[in-house]
Amino acid sequence: YSIALGINNTGQVVGASTRVPGFAGYHSFLWTQAGGMQDLTLGTPWFDFNSLANAINDKGQIVGKIFAPFFHAALWTKDGVHDLNEHIATGSGWLLDEATAINKVRQLTVTALKVGGNSQIHALILSPKMTTTLISWRNPSFVGQAIGLKATVTNPIQGPPPNGESVVFMSGITVLGTATLHNGVAHLRTSTLAAGTHPIEAMYVGNQNYNKASSTAIQQLVKKWSTQTTLASSLNPSNYGQAITLTATVLTQGPSPTGRIVFRNGANIIASVALTGGVATLKIRSLPVGMNSVTASYQGSPASLP
Repeated sequence: YSIALGINNTGQVVGASTRVPGFAGYHSFLWTQAGGMQDLTLGTPWFDFNSLANAINDKGQIVGKIFAPFFHAALWTKDGVHDLNEHIATGSGWLLDEATAINKVRQLTVTALKVGGNSQIHALILSPKMTTTLISWRNPSFVGQAIGLKATVTNPIQGPPPNGESVVFMSGITVLGTATLHNGVAHLRTSTLAAGTHPIEAMYVGNQNYNKASSTAIQQLVKKWSTQTTLASSLNPSNYGQAITLTATVLTQGPSPTGRIVFRNGANIIASVALTGGVATLKIRSLPVGMNSVTASYQGSPASLP
């Protein structure tokens, strides 16, 4: 005999059926118009045990129980059958006996016994616990350089939350930005990080059905750009008292350097001049007679090394 216990909006039916002649007991089944009746434990370690399918949602996820040797609340997904007792917090104190219903947001109702308690049956609601992982596709990076952050939010057996849910990316207490999930993945590009090491994490904000879930922080290293400074004189050699222009140019592969150039004659400072477009110029007439060792030293900036 067979008994149908659940049906979803696509016409898929689940229940239990006695096994082939010569075998005692019953097995959980899924029936579809196209495929007929399918044994849900066929090809699994649970094939030799009795099982029962109670309900199916529109995603094709099925809940029920398996007797092995006592009842275990079970969830069937595209990845196979799962003992729900293996997916609750260790030491929770509950023994999940049977899963009785599942809705479109993958919340389950189960019956459960308190470990070490009396034999009283309790009714519980289980919501999928999401986990969030985070990677950076450019680490280390340089100041002003865009980095890509990818957050993945999922439940290991029931999959990701719905599309459109929010993930917040943070560096410490600073919000870098918010992105929406699509198939469990959210992306963010940012170029606002200063030089240094930044702990970055992604937090799935959750909703009325799912708790929030934060990733482990990654350490994003942001480096300053290296530079090279060149110096040119408009007149060399020159006569005493004659005006000359010193031009210092700071070269880098990063953004145009800012900051100041210090001009020296030997150990003596002549002047400190701000860079404009990576160039600083100084007009002087005060060099003494003789050989003068004139240098230009770039002092660095928040983005560039000296």
